[in-house]
Amino acid sequence: MPHEVLRLKAKQRLALICIWFLPMMWTVNLVIARKAPGVIGPHVLAIGRWALAGLILGMLARNELWANRRLIVQQAGRYGVLGALGMWICGAWVYLAGQSTSVLNISLIYASSPVMIGVASVVWLGEKFSKRQIAGVAFAILGLVHVVVQGEWAKLANVHLVPGDLWILAAAIAWSAYALLQKIWPTELSSTAQLAAICMGA
Repeated sequence: MPHEVLRLKAKQRLALICIWFLPMMWTVNLVIARKAPGVIGPHVLAIGRWALAGLILGMLARNELWANRRLIVQQAGRYGVLGALGMWICGAWVYLAGQSTSVLNISLIYASSPVMIGVASVVWLGEKFSKRQIAGVAFAILGLVHVVVQGEWAKLANVHLVPGDLWILAAAIAWSAYALLQKIWPTELSSTAQLAAICMGA
């Protein structure tokens, strides 16, 4: 029993670390999107990034992937759609956005994806959205915007929409669809094998 408690606490600590680590890595991705133009093409960057991730994940989950190869082939269409939404559009299109818009605009527009997911979960999946959850989403968005504008909300008046903003808006919509479809399409695979299969689909 004590070993199980320690194992649970270790998992909780890892989860808390990931909660901070993952947004930090995503922020780096947005900065790269802005710096990449002229250095490497958006589609090449997205393909290279996810090909490497898929290779690593595939090696880690190779036994599970091989054991479920027939299931993966049967659901190849799903993985193609998820790969297109989550890796291609949310990869290359973010970098396309970085060619003409600022990191500030990318951050603000992409921050709308959790709201889209929440609203679509209610409208599309029929999930209940409590007043507390609505308030939580609202405060999360306000907090993010406050950090991005460094407390100077007047900066929002100087935000100008350019073609890159449409690219990032499309990416945010695609990411929302990517998240929702994974709830509609349950899988028997572990999270590692599932992500590896999606990378293959991409």
